Parts: sequence; C-alpha cells; structure tokens
Amino acid sequence: MEKFYSCIRFVQFASLGATFQNARTHLLPKTQTLRGLFCTLVVCLACMLSVGCSDDSKHTDLPPATPLKLYCQGVLTTSIPAMPMFTPVQSPDYVKLAWTDASRSVAAIEVGAFDIEVSMMGRTLSIGTITVDDVACSTQPDGSIALTKDNFTCQAGNYEVKGKLTGVYREGQLTLTLTYRPGSMPFDCQSDFVSQSIS
Repeated sequence: MEKFYSCIRFVQFASLGATFQNARTHLLPKTQTLRGLFCTLVVCLACMLSVGCSDDSKHTDLPPATPLKLYCQGVLTTSIPAMPMFTPVQSPDYVKLAWTDASRSVAAIEVGAFDIEVSMMGRTLSIGTITVDDVACSTQPDGSIALTKDNFTCQAGNYEVKGKLTGVYREGQLTLTLTYRPGSMPFDCQSDFVSQSIS
C-alpha cells in the first residue's frame, strides 16, 4: 500500500513539474515582467496545495502509543486450586510493568506484597513483592499484548517463590495470573490481578 501511495505522489509531482514548465513557457515570454513571474508562482502554489489536500485524505489516525511504563492499581484474588475448600482472598494491590525495549517484546513486572490467610492451617503467608524479569511480550492481531513467563524464581519477602506468569494488556486494562509455590508449601497458589486504574 505504501508503494502504491509513493507511485501516486510521483505522478502528482511529475504533473506539478510539467505544469510549472508549461506556465513558464507560456507566461514568461509574453510578459517578461515580474507580473509574469508572480503568475507562474501562483499557479505552482495552487498545484502544490492540490497535491497536499489529495494526499491528506489518504492518511488515517494511528492509535495512541502504549507507554513504556505502567503503574496499575487493582484487585488481587488469591486461591489454592488443590484446596477447593479454601476461600479465595481478595486484597487491593498494585502492579508495575516496564517494557525493557522500545519494541515492547520484553518486560519486567512487579506485584506488590500481600497476605494469604490459610485458616484451616492456622497460618498467614506474608508474600513480599514479587518481581519477574524477562517476561516475553507478543502483540496479538487485536492489538493486545500477551505476557508470558513459563518459569521464574524470585525472593518475595521471607519466601523463595517459583512459578509462572501469564497476562494480557488490552485497551488500557491489565490482567495477570501468577501460579506459584512460596517456600516449601506443598500446593500451588494462584493470584489473579485485574487493574482498575492505570497511570
């Protein structure tokens, strides 16, 4: 499509050059005055405006660029899939996302600290900040950005956390799912984040 528009622009400017040559040939010899030169310039200016207007009609507005850094406030819902009797815990939390390259193919993600209260075990797990580096990002056909990290290990407060991350950034909303085991816990935890505001 860009080559097609380039060809149109070439033909238009070739036509403009021919118009200028024609105006110079017919007007200047007859007048040989500044008035003739002025008329020539007016004709050329009109042609240039015509080219510009016809070109503008072919341009479309691009969507606003996705920022390289996001700060998201939202709700984090944590469950233990292997223990259906465990009541999911909801808490307000934040996520920071920073793309580490201009093409937005890699990101670093930080999930704020939160607590998991396991009443049946009489324990409260205080999960510190989870930071996941080198998250793979891929732009989907609908314009959304898919986020994936199959295996990550990080220190989150007093726990070494191992797990995986998936997510989507679409039209100003971020959703994340983390599946992980804090410390020596025998079951996977799952935390789902849904953003409510982004800055």
